[in-house]
Amino acid sequence: MQRRRFLASALLALTAAKVRGAQPREFSFAVLGDAPYGRGEEREFDRVIDYINLDPSLRFAVHVGDLKAAAESCSDALLKRRFAALERLTLPWLYTPGDNDWTDCHGRSAGRFNPLERLLFLRKVHFGAGVHTHGPNGFTLDVQSASPQFASFVENARFALDGIVFATVHVVGSDNGLVPWRGIDSDDRVAAPRPERIAEVRERTAATLAWIDAAFEHAQAINARAVVLFFHANPSFERRPEHARRKPFNAFLARVHERAQTFARPVLLAHGDYHWYQIDTPFADLPRVVRMQVPGSPFVGWVKVTVSETNANGGFFVFERGTTRSQDPP
Repeated sequence: MQRRRFLASALLALTAAKVRGAQPREFSFAVLGDAPYGRGEEREFDRVIDYINLDPSLRFAVHVGDLKAAAESCSDALLKRRFAALERLTLPWLYTPGDNDWTDCHGRSAGRFNPLERLLFLRKVHFGAGVHTHGPNGFTLDVQSASPQFASFVENARFALDGIVFATVHVVGSDNGLVPWRGIDSDDRVAAPRPERIAEVRERTAATLAWIDAAFEHAQAINARAVVLFFHANPSFERRPEHARRKPFNAFLARVHERAQTFARPVLLAHGDYHWYQIDTPFADLPRVVRMQVPGSPFVGWVKVTVSETNANGGFFVFERGTTRSQDPP
């Protein structure tokens, strides 16, 4: 079993407050995403699920989006088959949508679906009422759809576990949904956008910012040890704010930065999108904020994240690459 461990040394300064009266507590969870892409990866994805199921230290798992390749059909049958693969997990699990799962479904090879119709399908079939995690021995979730203002956002969920606040946030690739739907509308352009596409992005951005606020406010209210946000898109941390690939995520990144700065305790941003395994501190002035990008197709895998205030190097989050047949290049 080949494993790669990365200690988030940026979190060594543990000024993070512990829950009142509690001793340091250690537990682990699994994060995966951007797989399986095509039938050829379904067996390998099943192996990933098997490895996760065999690890008794894991409390839950999160798939951060893209259950299919952009070129695969967005049909009901395929999406249901990929959800069925996740349902083999024998621990509580959550999912947050990726761009391939709905906003890229306008493409010819994807079936020329209206992305908004596919988003409604995901919300209805996968999330349902959305008040509990999937899988056995699940736990109750706070969902953004409980707010009348954001009633459709059943996919944005939050829970607290052993003094840490976890939240899924619907932020996707394809420029956060701003890529034109040319597969179904040849007139849809960046300069002359299809109105319903832009309306969706604006509504989802408003929900995203409100949900980030809610997660950090809850963390402050319970004196949380840390906050973990799960989302799909790589938001181009390293690019300048005026870069075309960064602009769609500027509001998201600014809000995360603002809230993390005020929180002043460890924050983990776990996402997918670019498919290579990456861990760093994306904000130069906030060393307690760590980003972890999961490996993705063709490197079908997962990452074990352990909350540990007592490991030898004193870090808060410890990352361990889960074992599969496929391995990342050096």
